Amino acid sequence: MLIVYLVLILGIILGIILTNNTYIFQGFGVCLVIIFFVVILVLFIIHPIVYYTYKAEIKRYEVLKQMYNNSKKEDLRDATIIRDIIEYNMDLASVKYWNNIYALKDFIPDKLAELDFIK
Repeated sequence: MLIVYLVLILGIILGIILTNNTYIFQGFGVCLVIIFFVVILVLFIIHPIVYYTYKAEIKRYEVLKQMYNNSKKEDLRDATIIRDIIEYNMDLASVKYWNNIYALKDFIPDKLAELDFIK
């Protein structure tokens, strides 16, 4: 994620250089500064929200796993428990997939990506 922020900051610096040193690219430089600044601002806002949303998923996993372990075998026929387990395993598979993408790796806590599927 640090690389993404560095590239965006370099884009802002390039925009400032183009704005101050060239007449032809002055408008382009202003556009670069505005666009890169907005992207950095959005990332600063979105990153903690997404990160702590995934932290809540870890707690959801623990509760669901505890519910599964505490239930009796005949209770497992209950459709709601099975549905919740299937839904969570699908969500966990999606998280593990997106965690493998380099740019999104910092958005997902490592502990969540290391969880096992509920069987």
